[in-house]
Amino acid sequence: MLALCGYDVARARQDLEVLRAFPEFNSLPAARNNRIYIVDASAFFARPGPRIVDSLELLAGILHPEEFPEFISRGSNDDRVVRASIRSSLHIAT
Repeated sequence: MLALCGYDVARARQDLEVLRAFPEFNSLPAARNNRIYIVDASAFFARPGPRIVDSLELLAGILHPEEFPEFISRGSNDDRVVRASIRSSLHIAT
């Protein structure tokens, strides 16, 4: 999960490209298995508050999508969480 403090999904997508440039990035299990998720850290993870429940729901959808399908990414326009494809140029998938 890519949760960059203070960044929304659109801004974090830009830094994913920077991370991909590191030589060992593709050796990460999440990168090899196409399981990199970009989240809106600014809204859900960088500050404490009542949105902690929303944050936990996002994590449930990422970690256990078959059990919590209502919390998975809604697609490339989802401003909460997107799944990033690492195998080719940045592609956002559901």
